[in-house]
Amino acid sequence: MELTDKEGGSMLCREIRHWQLLDGENPVVKIFDSHRWAEIRQHVGQSKVYKSLMERMIELRTRCVVYKEVVAGGYTFRVLREKGENYRKVIVSTETDETRVLVDPNKSGGKGKIIEIFPSPAGDHLAYSFHKEGDPSDRWSISVVNDWGVESPIDTIPGRVRTPYCYQVCWCPDGESFLYLGSTTMESLKSLVIYRHRLGTTWEEDEVFLDPGDPTSSHDDLAFSDDGAMFTAKLDIYTPERSTFAISWLWQDPGAVPVVQGEVAPPVTPDHNQFQAEVFTSGMPGSEQERSEYITWQENYETVACLKHAQSEWPVPVSLCARGEVTEPRPTLLVAGGFRGTVFPTRFRADYFPFVEAGGLLAFACVRGGGELGRDWHEAGKRRNKIFGAVDLVSVAEHLVKSGLADPKRLALTGESVGGLLAAMAGTCYPGTFKAVICQSGLYDMQQADQCQNYDHLREEIIDLSDDEDLLLSRHTNPILRVSEETTANTDWLITAGTADDRVPPSQARRFVAELQQKRAAFAKGRAFLDLYFGAGHNGSDNMYLLAGDDARMLTFLFESLRMEPRR
Repeated sequence: MELTDKEGGSMLCREIRHWQLLDGENPVVKIFDSHRWAEIRQHVGQSKVYKSLMERMIELRTRCVVYKEVVAGGYTFRVLREKGENYRKVIVSTETDETRVLVDPNKSGGKGKIIEIFPSPAGDHLAYSFHKEGDPSDRWSISVVNDWGVESPIDTIPGRVRTPYCYQVCWCPDGESFLYLGSTTMESLKSLVIYRHRLGTTWEEDEVFLDPGDPTSSHDDLAFSDDGAMFTAKLDIYTPERSTFAISWLWQDPGAVPVVQGEVAPPVTPDHNQFQAEVFTSGMPGSEQERSEYITWQENYETVACLKHAQSEWPVPVSLCARGEVTEPRPTLLVAGGFRGTVFPTRFRADYFPFVEAGGLLAFACVRGGGELGRDWHEAGKRRNKIFGAVDLVSVAEHLVKSGLADPKRLALTGESVGGLLAAMAGTCYPGTFKAVICQSGLYDMQQADQCQNYDHLREEIIDLSDDEDLLLSRHTNPILRVSEETTANTDWLITAGTADDRVPPSQARRFVAELQQKRAAFAKGRAFLDLYFGAGHNGSDNMYLLAGDDARMLTFLFESLRMEPRR
């Protein structure tokens, strides 16, 4: 099949924009990818700032970082990456500070990232998860730890057959078995079962330790008491009056009837003043004096009633970071939160640091749909209320401009995953608000949400395709349906996706960019780029050098759109 790329790619876009599924070996997809791949890289390659940003990102991404530290049985286990290394590794230290490497993908040829570690109470066994480049899922291994090393894995959890969810593994007091939260299929992720695995047995022999007993319920947060006598877990009941209970029972009598200890998280009226931002500067490179140049502070902005019933009862918490006092409007990057009832981590991000370093203002907006202000804040931004998260983003942007912090002509918006959807909503429903919009690993056609492998979660958080009212409302807020000539007239767009994303298929990004580029043909203004990260998953590449290149291209796009120069 031959397709020419005349008139700004319009022939190619017309061919691809009407396809429902655009993944796999489809010839149209291959041609589209090759054009879009060349487009972003040729453009970036001609940029004067790209080389500088690439050097800076390699420096930031490959510096020594300790990701996790766990003490067990006289040993200290650490997940870290040393300067110049590509991947994370696991090391163990004794009480006399003797250190040995346990697992090292940099030397084993494994090419992947250590995700989580769970040593047994005595420190003689180590459970760890490993994500191999290009694989859609993590692989769990359990190894025996001897005095100075780790033996070959004695157990491996086959991915997608029995997957520990959210990396939850809890060793039993005997040290010879452990509990984990999992499911047998991706479709059953909504109703998670607690399994027990005994070392030396096969995974097929794992016993169900506790079943929620209802497809509308799920377990979470596994833990033992300090003395090992009591095991506790949470039971989430997904009903209109959603409840969360603590379930506990004596470990010595696992057959005992669980004791319901009461509702753990009853609806409460949150006090937004109690929300405190994490210190963004804590992970920054450089000396203490250099880090002291950067300041962080907290604001709470009232929402603007852009839509009927859009006014929020509480102000939106916003965490800000800048280099030095902000005495005049600055180029601003607004980062979208609002993730599935969780607290948005405003921690140090290497990919945002060059922007702040160059004089930009970074703002993390914890919009409706997140968990910062309690359950009601989460409910106010899910499903049919998802658009209110985008309303909050626009409101925060307006406040930043009115308060003299942000330059309205140099204002950008970004978001990842659910945040990518919110950024796309804000950019398409309120065109012209942002000079640049960067969406990463997002869902852009909500009416195709059932093509995502995590649809069970999307059905709870974003859209239930079997609900007529959800479908009706999505026609007015669905980003791919909201694209117009005005969307791209004064806004630059960068859409990124991993080709090995196991949650949102990259076809979502392909079709959205095709729509943007099709409408862009009517104007000489605005740009729309697609950057595919080959072999990368939902959270980007595991390879630090590839990740540095992905970051540098994104930053180059941002710096060009906002007319900025890297700090020399």
